[in-house]
Amino acid sequence: MKRLSFTQPVCDDCWDAEHPENPARRLDAGEAECCCQCGALTRSGIYIRVDPLTVPYASHLKDA
Repeated sequence: MKRLSFTQPVCDDCWDAEHPENPARRLDAGEAECCCQCGALTRSGIYIRVDPLTVPYASHLKDA
């Protein structure tokens, strides 16, 4: 059984909406993932620590 992760990917737009004083910046595109806030495909490489039960598009832990 897969478990939900407390480390969730977030897209540039959702990050910027929550943190207008600290806009998203990145050096390289990350792995394609689903934003935990809006469900959009993102390569932002930005992650937030959040209870996965509080976001609409939570990611599962990757298999070890």
